Amino acid sequence: MAVVKANDLKNMEMIGKSDPYAVVYIRPMFKVKTQVVDNNLNPVWNQTFDLIAEDKETQSLILEVLNLSYPSSFCSCYILPFSEQCLRSFLCTSYSIFCFVDIIDSLA
Repeated sequence: MAVVKANDLKNMEMIGKSDPYAVVYIRPMFKVKTQVVDNNLNPVWNQTFDLIAEDKETQSLILEVLNLSYPSSFCSCYILPFSEQCLRSFLCTSYSIFCFVDIIDSLA
């Protein structure tokens, strides 16, 4: 999957702008995260990650956008079930988060 960018994130800072990064996971013990983009409400990450889904019928992809200074407060959070056909590429319209997902079936 690729986490591309976000537009018009909510500012979580009192002074300056948020320092956003994205965290992506299927299972909480295997999280991946993007680089932090300092002082920016329109971050561009363009980062690619490999994640393994064991059961596409029941599992979901979780995408969280956090602020480095206050990681306990979400800029945004999305839960995307693998069972939905639109998962391959999506645009979350509330904050314009762009993400692309390629689903590759294993050759078990």
